[in-house]
Amino acid sequence: MSNLLILDRKNTRLDAERQHLLIRHEGLDRPRCLPLTQVGQIVVIGRVEITSTVLSKLSEAGIGFMGLPRGRADKAWFQTGECAGNTRRRLAQMQITLHDNICREYARKLVQARIRSQARLMRRVASQSQAAARPGECAAFTDLHPADQSGNSGAANKRTRP
Repeated sequence: MSNLLILDRKNTRLDAERQHLLIRHEGLDRPRCLPLTQVGQIVVIGRVEITSTVLSKLSEAGIGFMGLPRGRADKAWFQTGECAGNTRRRLAQMQITLHDNICREYARKLVQARIRSQARLMRRVASQSQAAARPGECAAFTDLHPADQSGNSGAANKRTRP
């Protein structure tokens, strides 16, 4: 869907009810109702009230959203219509936090993955800039974190285990 909805009236409120958007404004005698299937993108400029529930509905319907504060184009923000996977991922992360054992294991794996990733990045940067680097700059990192050929940092993994 490529229809664009622009909301730029001050004190407008955007609500969602079932599969419809409701546009409320004090100048309207009753809310304007618009089916989600008729909207492809929404641009909000200035003071328009919108809730996280509406943003979730837009995401589920694959509708892109852009917020532009009036006079502050550098502070614009976007939500693509394809972020439903992101929503599912965030819900799964929230559920993990409810279980201490799972939470600890997840945190351990996450820290290990980040350390491995950073070690790979540091080795790649070191190898690419070896000619430009001063002697001993990059060697200090590899001395602290000796890595095997697979790119896993053995020393870093041992430190993160309980």
